Amino acid sequence: MLNKYFEDVQKQLTKKKAAVKSPSAGKAVKSQTRIDKKEVMTAFSKIIPSAFSLAEAMPVDENGFAPEGADFLIFENYCADLVSMMEGYVPLELVHASCYLVPTLDKKTLLEALNRVVSVKKIKRYTDLEENELRVPAFIIAGDGGYPVRDVKNDILNYYHNKNVEPECEFEILVILNKGIIVKNWREKRNYIALETEGDTLLWFFILMNEYLDVKRDIEMDFRKYIKADKTYTEY
Repeated sequence: MLNKYFEDVQKQLTKKKAAVKSPSAGKAVKSQTRIDKKEVMTAFSKIIPSAFSLAEAMPVDENGFAPEGADFLIFENYCADLVSMMEGYVPLELVHASCYLVPTLDKKTLLEALNRVVSVKKIKRYTDLEENELRVPAFIIAGDGGYPVRDVKNDILNYYHNKNVEPECEFEILVILNKGIIVKNWREKRNYIALETEGDTLLWFFILMNEYLDVKRDIEMDFRKYIKADKTYTEY
């Protein structure tokens, strides 16, 4: 049942191809997938639980720190006009995932995405919430650029080792549509599991993503913390 739905959605998302030319002959030698942000967001909006919404927005904490880098956020469906009310931001307490789009994955775009994840993950340093109270997973969604899954995993581990990135700033899931999925292995420090899932890639990403979104958090949303205007009102 599930397989056909996700196969069809994945085919739709990966139908766009970007021709790669040979530097010497100037001829196209292979075709790469190039995914579109709007199409991905539309597809994801239909498969996340109804308790959540997604939008192009930036997370913000009570101190006003709002790191850039995420392409869109998945957050609690607190009210329909939340992003407009917050002028393009989503309170950190309501954010359940940050998502990063890589139209076509290669070594350069991979490293750029990993940098963006680190930038957004640092938001936790400026909040009093404990790690177990506020875990915001990072999902990277990429088009296939002919980058072998094994090499992607190795380059990820090399990046984190060479940059000495803290474990809490690492991503949780990277999905290369129609090719494979790389998942953080929480049982071991700085370890990932890479799978060549091909046509089942989006299906498994859906299952794993929703396991993260289903984690219960005991955090109270207090909008008073986000009101920065210093006003005095007449009181009777």
